[in-house]
Amino acid sequence: TATVDILLKVAETKEEPKKRPRKVPINTPKDLKGKRVLIVEDNPINLEVAVEILKSKGLIIETAINGKEAVEQFEASDEGYFDAIIMDIQMPIMNGYEASKAIRMSYHPDGKKIPIIATTAMTFDEDIAKAKLSGMNANLAKPVDFNRLCSVISDFI
Repeated sequence: TATVDILLKVAETKEEPKKRPRKVPINTPKDLKGKRVLIVEDNPINLEVAVEILKSKGLIIETAINGKEAVEQFEASDEGYFDAIIMDIQMPIMNGYEASKAIRMSYHPDGKKIPIIATTAMTFDEDIAKAKLSGMNANLAKPVDFNRLCSVISDFI
């Protein structure tokens, strides 16, 4: 039959098999050991989980429980002290959007360039746009995938 003839012709060809390209992971995280991150989260359980997991990745972690506290800690820090900020959006006293705007408008030498990564349950396009407008660099959905978070941190530092 025609199908058998085609298969025989294919089998008789003496072409070298094509080598598959080696798969290289995209966004392979840099070594994060010793990098200092400020985690801003008002939920004590979420905060504790994030601190423990990120410490296990070698990060040095400092925390704030609301946006106002985060802005105060950031502004009191020396230039280059923090490598990134992980910012919850929905918090009392000062939310993540307000805190990010305050950090971006501050006179701190790192205010315009510190990576701010939003963590939020609100992941609609409007929410992501609002995060970008407030000065955030990235937006991750909750519950947070910590491998993805480390990859994102690595992309910015």
